[in-house]
Amino acid sequence: MKVKNSSLFLVTSLLLAASLSISCRQNPVSEVLFTYKDGSDTTFTIEMKPYASGVFKGKDCYRICLDSAALKDVAKVEICPTFARADTSDKGYFLNAEGLISKFLPRKENCLYKTEYNDLGLAGYLKNDECWAGILKSLDLECREEIRYQDGQYSFALKYDIEHCGVYEPLTVDFYPLKGDDADYAGMARTFRKYLISAGLMPEPIRERVKNQPSLAYAVEAPEIRIRQAWKPAPSPIPFQTLETEPPMHAALTFQMVGDIVDELRNQGVGKAELCLVGWKLRGHDGRDPDIFPVEEALGGEEALKALIRKTQDNGYQIVGHTNHTDIYSISKEWLDGKYVCKNPDGSLQKKWSFSGGLMHNLCYKPSYEFYLRDEPRVAALGFSGLEFVDVMALVTPHECYDPEHPLNRREAAGYAIKMLSGLRDLFGGSQSEGCHYFAAKAVDFAMYSTMKMAHPQKKEIIDSHVPAWQIVFHGYILSNPASETVNYNIKEPYYKLRFIEAGGRPLYYFYSKFMNNGNNWMGDVDLSYKDKEDLAQSVKVIKDGFDEYQPLAYLQYETLDDHEEIAPGLTRSVFSDGTQIICNYSDKAARYEGKDVPPLDYLTIKPN
Repeated sequence: MKVKNSSLFLVTSLLLAASLSISCRQNPVSEVLFTYKDGSDTTFTIEMKPYASGVFKGKDCYRICLDSAALKDVAKVEICPTFARADTSDKGYFLNAEGLISKFLPRKENCLYKTEYNDLGLAGYLKNDECWAGILKSLDLECREEIRYQDGQYSFALKYDIEHCGVYEPLTVDFYPLKGDDADYAGMARTFRKYLISAGLMPEPIRERVKNQPSLAYAVEAPEIRIRQAWKPAPSPIPFQTLETEPPMHAALTFQMVGDIVDELRNQGVGKAELCLVGWKLRGHDGRDPDIFPVEEALGGEEALKALIRKTQDNGYQIVGHTNHTDIYSISKEWLDGKYVCKNPDGSLQKKWSFSGGLMHNLCYKPSYEFYLRDEPRVAALGFSGLEFVDVMALVTPHECYDPEHPLNRREAAGYAIKMLSGLRDLFGGSQSEGCHYFAAKAVDFAMYSTMKMAHPQKKEIIDSHVPAWQIVFHGYILSNPASETVNYNIKEPYYKLRFIEAGGRPLYYFYSKFMNNGNNWMGDVDLSYKDKEDLAQSVKVIKDGFDEYQPLAYLQYETLDDHEEIAPGLTRSVFSDGTQIICNYSDKAARYEGKDVPPLDYLTIKPN
């Protein structure tokens, strides 16, 4: 035990004793580090007592629960389960909240990986024959994970910075021991799915929702086609834009030209599709967020937009718009010297990065909800109908705000995000967003991409692969395109097509996904465009090919993805709840599975008898 502040340690120990039942030494142990507000710190261990969770009847877990009394004067908490440690002689891996796998392999040097966002409130661990699923039960929105490799040793930590936000709910983590068929990353994800269902945090299955949600029923069989119509330079050369200094906007596709896309979709026999217009609003994509109106005149104006919506729907397609209620720029009429920007504890504005509208700032969800109530009914009145898109909201951890005029902790902010996302169903028929982190699951029908980290293992030495943990949790409940890298998947390298197929994705296509002037195009550089009629025909053929390939697989959107594993080098198997198997062959040589050929860089679908 390491103690740098003995008096505070004594107080803390007494409080911990009141909040935790410490049992005999055979129970798992976790090391805990408290960093106090005065800068001192204390490290100690907690033995975790079996806890009848109430989530899974008859199944115990091991719980850490720290309340406000236990965390008095604490600025930061770090939980390092000692049972979740390994060295390079062990077999196994960590699964983090982003679906990334870190195997217990020798590394060239000491390294660590920190999660940016908490896609899943889940931390998993498999070591030899011992397997655990750690579920973040409360204060989870403040948690970040670290996977560490140091001098041949592996460990992971759950880290909470609570110096300013305080303990607005207990810090609770439950660890479930997993056995048998559950002792792998698929079992960890299934355990988290059961938790979300039991806790009332999961939407009804798609199979049930479509009975009362025709827009969702349509979307099950329809590829999503995003069309970026207009944008200003991104990143912006002018961080704080004004009406006098605003950079020029590039108009790539007018409303009339989008009508040409509709005609070509019909001419080529694309039976169903959902169009999502990006940049239809004032000054294009992220032009003056959160400002929406007037409809951008350079694209044809409001009447031309209404005519396009009617034409699209008359051709049998759904069409929705793209709005943003998470970010704010200085050029917005709502800026007002940063009145509605999220504030840091010292009163400074929460800044992000430069995009089309200039330097992006976090918009507080409390005033944002008022803007939403004012503006989204007007957007719906244009005629949009389908799975309406609100940018970013389900992708990022909800913003906390310390402005005394509109203070919010992250849980309160999440409540506003859920209200906004779920409200789209009443206004438009359904909802979609970037990502879909678990906190927003109940309010989202389609995740534009469930992760932006599929290619991440190529960039971080401690991360070895990405697995479809998100889909094992949510497939059958939320439609998804698996990753930012699988946008326009069937014209990219075969690897990304197979990743799309094995995860049971809904196709997502993008006209002008490649638009960043610094080359940082997170959806890749393989694009659809409309430069002339020949170019348009080629782009729509890509969509038609994907539509045709998707139709025999669309029924799987009603099933859960229950298992995924690598069954041989370069050969993976996905198993759905109806018994359907999809075998993906990532190698350049043919493979055999159950007496059937799996072509190289291709896949095989095996339906149950």
